[in-house]
Formats: sequence, structure tokens, C-alpha cells
Amino acid sequence: MLVCSSSLLIRGSILPAVRQKLHLSRCSDLRDQLTFFAIETALDDIAAVKSWDPFALRRANLAKSTSATVVGGQFNQELRLDELLDRAEAHPLWAQRADIKEEYAGRGESYGTGFAVSAQAYGTEADGVVAAVHLEKNGSITVRTNAVDFGNGSATTLSRGYWGRFRHQCRNGVR
Repeated sequence: MLVCSSSLLIRGSILPAVRQKLHLSRCSDLRDQLTFFAIETALDDIAAVKSWDPFALRRANLAKSTSATVVGGQFNQELRLDELLDRAEAHPLWAQRADIKEEYAGRGESYGTGFAVSAQAYGTEADGVVAAVHLEKNGSITVRTNAVDFGNGSATTLSRGYWGRFRHQCRNGVR
């Protein structure tokens, strides 16, 4: 079995199947980013369970410029994904994540840092998406993201939590 997101080639049957009912729109062809999110989340889960470094796992499985995309297309530029991983891993949000998490824990709050890499739109230099999830002591959930929902499913995807609960507040398009 070969599971392929646009940036990673994973051999084996290590990724679980994920199914979620979504509101379909005319722009459902843009939903492949949701698949990438599911694969990247699974990679982080696998790395955590196996005590593997999530960046090393991605480096070992990076697509090359000569690789085909999930739909058989060819990348039209040098991917430089290894450079992207190097820069992201060195960034303070990742490099200092344990200290930041400890600082939040000292205030009775939780903090987590994750990383994902995918190539949606293959070389169009689209902006990356960032999100912050805040869990309140009363159980309410707030999601803040720079993702704008223009029929691509951002609001639908972000409106449900991992447990299938609706979030209490989702602010799309936040800068």
C-alpha cells in the first residue's frame, strides 16, 4: 500500500481511514487540503506513539521534484521541502515548544505545537494556514485561524472538534 499526500510518500498500512460528513459546496475540489490535514495529523500521532521525531519522519518520506502528485501530475518547480523542514524545525515556536508548554502549564493552561507540510495547488505559492485552538476550563473551545472559507470547507472542518463537538467560537480570516 502506498499512501500519498502531495508532499509525503508513506509506504505501509500505518494510516487509519478517516471519514467525516461534510457540507459539500461547489468548491468541493478544494477539499483535498482536508485530506492532507488528516494525513499530517496521523503522522504526528504515529510519531508520538512510536517516539519518533516528527520532522525526521517527514524527511524520510518527502516527495521529490520528480515525484508525481496524488493525481499523477508533475511538480513544476523545485520543491525545496527539506529546506522548509529545516527552517520550521529551527523556528522558536518549534524549537522552544517544551519551554512554552511548561510556561502555559504553570498558569493552568495547555499549549501544543504541531507541524504539517503539504503541497496544495502544486507550486502556486499559496499562503500557509495557521490556527490556534484555545480550550477553556469550562470546556468551551475557540479556534482562531487565518483560513478564509470561500467554499473550500474551512468553516465546516474547523467547526467540529476531534470528538465531533461543535466548537463554541471559530474566527476565520484572522491576521
